[in-house]
Amino acid sequence: MLKDNEYFESDAVKEAVRGRWPLALGSLLPEGFQTALQKPGKQMPCPFNGGKTRFRFFRDTLNERGSAICNCCGAFSDGFEVLMWANKWDFRTALEAVGESLQVQPKTRLTGTPAKPRSNVVVPEIPRWAKNLQERMAKVRTVSPERARSKILSAWNEGLALTAPEAAPFLRYLMKDRGIRLRVSSKLFDTEHLRFHPALPYYEETIQEVDGVETSKWSCLGDYPAFMGALRNADGELVTVHRTYLTPEGRKAPVESARKMMAAPSDMEVNGCSIKLGDPVGGVLGLCEGKETGWAAMSATGIGVHSLVNTSLMAGYQVPLVLKDQVHTFIIWQDKDVSKAGEEAANTLKDRLEVEGFKVFVFEPPMPIPEGEKSVDWNDVLKTQGVLGFPDLRFLRRSAPVRRQA
Repeated sequence: MLKDNEYFESDAVKEAVRGRWPLALGSLLPEGFQTALQKPGKQMPCPFNGGKTRFRFFRDTLNERGSAICNCCGAFSDGFEVLMWANKWDFRTALEAVGESLQVQPKTRLTGTPAKPRSNVVVPEIPRWAKNLQERMAKVRTVSPERARSKILSAWNEGLALTAPEAAPFLRYLMKDRGIRLRVSSKLFDTEHLRFHPALPYYEETIQEVDGVETSKWSCLGDYPAFMGALRNADGELVTVHRTYLTPEGRKAPVESARKMMAAPSDMEVNGCSIKLGDPVGGVLGLCEGKETGWAAMSATGIGVHSLVNTSLMAGYQVPLVLKDQVHTFIIWQDKDVSKAGEEAANTLKDRLEVEGFKVFVFEPPMPIPEGEKSVDWNDVLKTQGVLGFPDLRFLRRSAPVRRQA
C-alpha cells in the first residue's frame, strides 16, 4: 500500500505495464472479465449487458496496450480505459492499482505538499493463470505500425465517393433501412471523410488450440459493399477507418460484426478522434455516437454532426483544431441505453467541453426503450416520430454565446 506521502508517476506506471498488461488486468478486473481475458481475440458476452458476441480483447495488442472492444459499450484503447470502465474507477485510481499490482517504485512528495485523497483500492496478488497468459501472449506476433497503416490506407484509397453509382447499396441502406433522406452534395459526402467500397473483404478471427497451444487465424468470409468513415484526430491526421458492411440490397451484411473499426497503428491514439459527417452551422455543431444517428440529426435539423462511433470515444473527444474558432455551441445527440453508458459518456463530454469554454446541450431520445431492446437513438426517433420528434433548435441560432477562456 502507498503511504500518505507517496504517489506514482504516470509515465513510470505506463512504462512498467507496457508488455505486461495480462498481469495487471488479470489481478484487477472483476471475475466476469476473466474468461474473455484468457481467450483474447475471441468474441464473448458483454460482462454488463450479455449477448453472445459483444466483447473481446485484441489479441495483437493485449500485451502492449491491453486494448479491448465491446459492440454495445465502446472501444477501449488501453488497459487503463478497460479498468476504468469495468471497475467504475477514475484514471488516478486505475493508475494506482496498476502501479501497486506491478510493484512500481513510488515517488515521495516534498514536505508540505498536500496529499490527494487515496483511492484505498485493495490490490490482490496476480493469479497463476494471468502469469501463464502473460508468457503465452509474449510469443504472439504483433503488427507493426507501418503494416497497420498500410492496411488502413489500402482500404481507404480503394474507396469511392458516396455519390458514385456504385454506392447505390449505401443510399438504399440510408433511405430504406434507416429512413434518412439527405440532399446529396459534394460537401455532405466529402471523400476526405466518407467513402464507399463496392467489395471490401470481411475477415473473422478464429482461435484454434492444438496440444494446449493456441493459434490465431484470420479467414476471409467474403467481399461485401461497405461504407467507410475516416477517424481523424484533432490535427486532422487519419488514424483509422470505421467500416459498416452491407448487402447489395442495402441491408446490414449477414456477418457477426457488420460494424468494424480497423486496428489503429500502435504509435497513434484513437481516443479523441471523430468522423466528420457535416460542417457547423452558425457556430453550432452536433456530436453523436453512430453515423446513422448523425445523419438522422442532420436530416431533421440541418446542422452538421461529427460521429464519435461509441461511448468510449465520445467521452474522449477532442475538438479539431480547425474548429476551435468556428464553433461556440455543441449539441450532443445522446443514445438512451439500459446500461446508461450513453448518458454517462455524454455528460462526461459535456462537462469537459464546458470547461473549455463551449456551450453544450445534451438531448436524449424522447421515447422509451422497447421491451427486449438495449437502447434507442435519434435515428429511431426519426423513423417513429419524424422531424417533429426533434427539439426546435432555432433558439441556438439567435445568439452566439461568448467563449470563456479555458
